[in-house]
Amino acid sequence: RSTLDRSSAASDVYKRKDLHMHTVFSDGSVWPNIRVQEAQKDVVDFISTTEHLEYQPWKDDIAHPNRNRAYQVAKEYASNTDVIVINGSEITRNMPPGHANAIFI
Repeated sequence: RSTLDRSSAASDVYKRKDLHMHTVFSDGSVWPNIRVQEAQKDVVDFISTTEHLEYQPWKDDIAHPNRNRAYQVAKEYASNTDVIVINGSEITRNMPPGHANAIFI
């Protein structure tokens, strides 16, 4: 299931999701493929890599001007799994509004 199939039988309802996670392309500590592996282990149907747009603490170690790179890596890795990867971003501003996740469905 690398793409969303809306024609699935009612018994095949997607229930588990994690729509807020980070990798080394933001302020996380693992590569995107590890997030896919975690989703497989935890039987999660959907994940979204929501890297910070503004906050990049590892940029001196992992230069990545492409803010979609975590999504691309995770999606490619997940292509042979049952995990569906959705692109997303976390937008961080001073309060209000603070943090907001954008999930690109």
